[in-house]
Formats: sequence, C-alpha cells, structure tokens
Amino acid sequence: DPDRPGLALQQIAPPESAPFAFPLIDLSGLPDPDPEVRRLAIADGLRPFDLEVGPLARQSLLRLDDQTHVVLFCQHHSMSDGWSISVLIREVAEHYTAFVAGREPRVPELPVQYADFSAWQREWLSGEEFDRQIRYWTDQLAGIPPFLDLPTDRPRSNGPSYRGADVPYAAPPEVIEPVKALTRGAGATLFMTLLAAYGALLGRWAGQDDIVIGSPIAGRHRAEVENLIGFFINGITLRVGLGGNPTARELIGRARDVTLGSYAHQDIPFNLVVEAMQPDRGLAVRPLFNVLLGLQNTPESWLTLPGLKLRSENLPTQTAKYELSLVVSESNGGLYGGWELDIGLLDPATVQRLSGHLTRLLREMAANPDRPVADLPLLPAEEEHQLRLEWNDTARALPSGLAGLDLPEIVARQARRTPEAPALSFAGHEISYGELHRRAVRLAVVLRGLGVGPETAVAVCSGRSPHLVVALLGILEAGGHYVPLDPSHPQERLAWLIEDSRAVLVLTEDRKDPRDFQDGVRVIGLEKLIDQALGEEGAPPRATGRPGVSALACLIYTSGSTGRPKGVGVTHSGIARMACDSGFLEVGPGDRMGHVANPAFDASTFEIWTALLRGACLVGIEKEALLSPP
Repeated sequence: DPDRPGLALQQIAPPESAPFAFPLIDLSGLPDPDPEVRRLAIADGLRPFDLEVGPLARQSLLRLDDQTHVVLFCQHHSMSDGWSISVLIREVAEHYTAFVAGREPRVPELPVQYADFSAWQREWLSGEEFDRQIRYWTDQLAGIPPFLDLPTDRPRSNGPSYRGADVPYAAPPEVIEPVKALTRGAGATLFMTLLAAYGALLGRWAGQDDIVIGSPIAGRHRAEVENLIGFFINGITLRVGLGGNPTARELIGRARDVTLGSYAHQDIPFNLVVEAMQPDRGLAVRPLFNVLLGLQNTPESWLTLPGLKLRSENLPTQTAKYELSLVVSESNGGLYGGWELDIGLLDPATVQRLSGHLTRLLREMAANPDRPVADLPLLPAEEEHQLRLEWNDTARALPSGLAGLDLPEIVARQARRTPEAPALSFAGHEISYGELHRRAVRLAVVLRGLGVGPETAVAVCSGRSPHLVVALLGILEAGGHYVPLDPSHPQERLAWLIEDSRAVLVLTEDRKDPRDFQDGVRVIGLEKLIDQALGEEGAPPRATGRPGVSALACLIYTSGSTGRPKGVGVTHSGIARMACDSGFLEVGPGDRMGHVANPAFDASTFEIWTALLRGACLVGIEKEALLSPP
C-alpha cells in the first residue's frame, strides 16, 4: 500500500484489464534445441515479478519441430502453490479436450474465490480460535535451539546464500514396503515415520537431540477451496525430541504426536508464529527452522489428451530457500524426489552421503523397531567398506633389510657397522653408536631384574638428555614399552597417566621427588640406575624373547584438552616405517638431527628414532637456545 508503508494491499484486476501474453518462440531451426530450451526455462524461472503492477504469471510456448513443443508456466508463489499447478493443468487439459471435440469445457463453478478465503482468514485471525492456536505454538516451541547445527562444508556467513543445487533421492519399494508395515503397526502415517527417520538422521549428523524441522502443508482442508488457484500452503514447525534414547517404534510415536498436534493448529500463518515466538532474527540463519521435509500428495497433474503425449521436465535447482530440504512423493511403491541444498554451505557430495544414510536408517528402523535409533547403523555397505577397509588399507612393507627387525636390533646393526660414529651429542658430549648399544644392553639386564618384559610399561619422566635416550632403548631391549612423561606437568596428571598406562616402574630425573608420582609404583632415579647398570661386571647377554615388531614400543598420551588424556600405542614397525620410509626427509650417517621436542610430545618420537635408525647423530638443543633461537 503506497499510502501505508509496510502494509500489503490486495488488488483484484478485472478480467478485461488483466494483460495476457502467450508468446511462441520458434527453436525449430536449431540442430539441437534442448540446451536452448533448458536455458530459456531456467532464465524464465529466475526472472523476478513486479508485485506492484503484475502480472504474476508468465507462460510461453517453445516450438522444437512440427510435432514437439514445450509449454513453460511460471507463477509467483504469492498467487499459486503446488496444488494450484495441478488445478491449472487439469483445467487446461479440459479446455483443450473440449476444443478438439468441438464442445464447451466442463469446468465446475467455484463456490468461493480466493478473495473470500482471504476475508474469512483475516476475520478468523482476530478471534478466540487464533488465541488458542497461537498458545499451542508458543508452548510447543518454547526453548527450541536457535538452529540445527549441521556439519557444513563451509562456515555460515552473514546470511543464507540462496544459491541452490539439487540431489535426487530414491527409496525403492523393497525399502519402503517394510517401512509401511512398521508405520501401520505404530498407528502412524508414512510422513510420520519419515519425519522420525529424518529427525534421527539430522540429530546424529548435528550431535543434537532437539531437532526442529519445517514442513509445508497444503492448507486445503475445506472442500470449498480444493479447486481454487491461490496460495494456501503454510509452513508448520515440527519438533522431534531424541532425548531418552528412544527406540524406532517410540520415536515414530513421538513424531505422530507432534504431527497430529501441528495439523490441528495449522491455520496460523507461519509469519505470525514467528512474531509470537520472537526468535533471534540474526541474518545467518532463518527463523525457527533451517531444514525442511515434505511428502507431496498433490493430485496427479499430467493427463492423457487426445492426440498428445505429455511428460513433465524437471529443471535443476538454482535457488535454495533453506539450508537443506528433502521433498519426496510416493510413486510405484517407493519414495522419489530430491534434496535442495544451499551450496554456500553444503556440497552435493555431502548430501549424497546423507541421502544414503537416510535409506540405510529406514531399512534398519523397519528391521529393528525395538532397538534404540541411536544404535542403528547409518552407513551403506559401500561407504562402510570404504571407511573401514579401503581408507585403512595403508600397510606397506618396511624398507629392504629392516623387515622383522625391532628397534633395538636396527640400532644394534648400526652399532656393528659404525661403532665409532656419534649417535648422541648433548652439551658438547658425544656418545658413539657402540657405546649407546652397550649402555642400553646393560640397562636392559637391570630392568629385566626389576620385572620389565613383554607387555610391561615403564614410565620415563625426564627432559632431553643422553640418559633419556639410553633409557628408552634399554626399555625396548628388555622387551617392554615406554611411556614418556613431562616432568613439568602437575602431580595429578602424572599419577593418572601412570595408573592408566599400568606402568610397573617409573624412571625419573634424580632431582624429581618420588612423592610426585602414584603411590605403590616403584620410582627410581634414571642416572643412578644407568650408573648401576654400567658398573656390572662382564658382558651382559642380549635379551631373548622380545615380543616382535608388532608389539608396542611406546604409549604417548594426548593433552586431554577434550576430556581425559588418551593413550596412543605405537608399534616397533610403525616407528621404523615412519623413521626409515617417511618419504620427505633424507637423513643418514654423517648428518646431525636436532632434538628439540618435549619427550612427552609425539614429535620427539620422530626426532629420536629417525636419527638413530638411520645412523645420524641426535643433537640435544638446550632450552635456552629453543627459547631464543638466534
């Protein structure tokens, strides 16, 4: 209304003044008119309407050849909906048939016009029924999450992109027939079961148990308006709760209850529900819901006409009204339709995965209705095979000559080859490979006497030093695996890691107070233990019965920033492959490799063993140099 800004004004143009055009576009001269048909159809759909002057409908006829034509209908949503298209096509078909037969078209008189419906709705919205229905929605939607936080391929920006793409969806009869049987047993409709599955799927993808989904509803529950062309469709908001770990049957019951309640209060226009709820109207997401589900049951539109063969053409989606929409129809015993996605957020490949998960979930719900939906598998067989097997098929043989050798044996072989070559250099003091091997073997004898052997863990709480490297190699020589700890960490963390790793022994810097560690675990100073080992007389025997290359070499713990720390076990062969076949670092005899990482950090594993297994010299860098590299 130009006189009252912000208020819409309905203007009904008299039939004699309404402009009507039906242009004919001749494409018969093109060798292949299909691309031009597609281009014209998409362009016509994207061309805006002028709501002030109209008209609000366009139609055109494309001539491909003498026998083939394409009719384009394009209507603004304010005057039409999906049901209206069916009415339009049915009436066009009747007029065409009557014209061919030379008779008057038989179209029933309409009992009301759209203006009558508008006047009735406006009057109704000011009464007690409006108050009752709006209370339902404010109660039903109280406390809903701001939006469904799907894992998108791109972050949400300042608002929806409205750029869309589509992905087809098909659930054949062999999937849907068992679902229908489950639906009948639950006293529900197919839409209710589909809503339950859709909500469960989105909840698992988003990690939420309060799922809000929009759905279009025809709004034609009065017989007088069934044959009207007009905008009757409304959007209802369906809240699916996944709390309490419901079974498939229980979740369908929840979906049934919320659907029936919403249908009973469907007359309130969506915009008035939004006004009553007053949600956060940030530009990044749409109000109340950002995903949609529709099961279309509009009347069949395409009829048989005398002398004509008709078929509909689906055009690719160019726009997206929501972040994600699924609209399907029941046909030939199955469900067929497609997804509409906002390509500013999601990739079609992501939605294709989601589509496969929905079909698998429907199968599983029908087969296991009394199992919790959260426990039902989602992955189709091919995706499960890809995730579990194909992407994990990373086994590679060790470099030539290393197969079957554990870490101590590889270092021992290097000591035999170059016994005088430097292995360690800390603060100007060097230890050769021969000496490193001798110290590790002697320490292993002492450790075995302390109970260290296969499948036993030894915690090592020390900074970077030659004693640390000797201890690690000695533990492996004895057949155990080491757990590196950071001496600067709090007492509570150190005690928890020792308990969780089931360490039988703690080797620590001599200055470290044994009371810092868990009670009941033996704590020994590292330097004193190595000195004791080196003081033993005679040549110690090599360890026998070591567990092999597939056994654990070390257990390294995460920081615990996302919860409790988690121990990650690394095998001898895993370390050997990383150090000797990394593919991006060539290190060998004569090279010097810096040891700069905290021993409790996994980068330290790479530094220590890349140097020692390749015959290079591991050089300890002082803390002061690390803090001030120049």
